[in-house]
Amino acid sequence: MRIIHGLPERGLLNSTSVAVGTFDGVHVGHQNLIKRARQEADARGTDTVVLTFDRHPLEIIAPERAPRLLTTLPERCALFEALRVDHVVIADFEHELRDLSAQRFMDDVLVSRLGATVVCVGERFAFGQGRAGTVETLMTGGAALGFEVRIAPTVVVDGMPASSSRARQAILTGEVSVASAILGRPYRLEGLVVRGDGIGRTLGFPTANLATDERIILPGDGVYTVTAAVDGERWIGACSMGCRPTVGGTRRVLEVHLLDFSGDLYGSTLVVEFVSHLRAQVRFDRLEDLIAQMAIDAEAARRQTSIGLR
Repeated sequence: MRIIHGLPERGLLNSTSVAVGTFDGVHVGHQNLIKRARQEADARGTDTVVLTFDRHPLEIIAPERAPRLLTTLPERCALFEALRVDHVVIADFEHELRDLSAQRFMDDVLVSRLGATVVCVGERFAFGQGRAGTVETLMTGGAALGFEVRIAPTVVVDGMPASSSRARQAILTGEVSVASAILGRPYRLEGLVVRGDGIGRTLGFPTANLATDERIILPGDGVYTVTAAVDGERWIGACSMGCRPTVGGTRRVLEVHLLDFSGDLYGSTLVVEFVSHLRAQVRFDRLEDLIAQMAIDAEAARRQTSIGLR
């Protein structure tokens, strides 16, 4: 898969099947749309192009409303590659797209830059300055400019449309299994293991403290069942997200205890997959009560997760 930063020169891409969107999270609805673009390309013997953006458009248009993200740009690109995308065009939204009218977007971007012969979008797709362009605008423009339009139907999960905003809300409220269903894969976080204050080790439950990308959404406070891969082996774990009120914590910390693991993780990158929400964060009056609850959490995590993972 080729990654193109910025809109390509005219003539670089020709007769392509194009999917357009922010695609944060690359959830099941996004996947359905991109698969449709792949099918259209295969039927024509041509390439697929995903047009996405270097940042969430709201970061430019209305920063106060910009959401925390489900995926980093590299993660998005890896998911695109898994869907057999040939080219990913990462447009500079602020300087290349923000001020384009709907007509210029169709003329200059879809046709001249991307060489589109078919364009695949979602049912609520809007484009151009002020989101003035609609699906109907796109279909009318396609008829005049020589590209076909395919509308991917909304994918429903548990009776409601799959969307990035719904996945974010599920994560914020600790409903990680709902988020995973919307994403079509386990909700996961990647972070660098950094040194903490070592309290977990003194309590008999050493933890890996994760420093994550500040733009990425974090789960609501609580304790979760997770798994994590270390050197090719997957380990069961319990993850705590919150301020650690029992030990007088004042800032939110993401820390993971891997059951039966005894190695050194400092400085390594850990990818944590969330399985389920175990309980809310609680302030205990005594450290002994916290230790007892941590033991219960660890065993609950072990029961909830297949022991065959290791």
